[in-house]
Amino acid sequence: MDIKTELEKCSEKELYHVMELLDMGSYDHENKADAISLILAWVGDSNMLEVIKQAKRIAE
Repeated sequence: MDIKTELEKCSEKELYHVMELLDMGSYDHENKADAISLILAWVGDSNMLEVIKQAKRIAE
């Protein structure tokens, strides 16, 4: 499963929680592509699917 594709499926609220779970600070980017690029640069692929799942649960 491609992490970038999974991140692209996330809502802005879910991306906010992904960044929060990774201790990256707040989601304050103009567009999703910038946030996704930052997240990928920050962590690579390690455990990202689990982080995305957690963020989706929190965002609900």
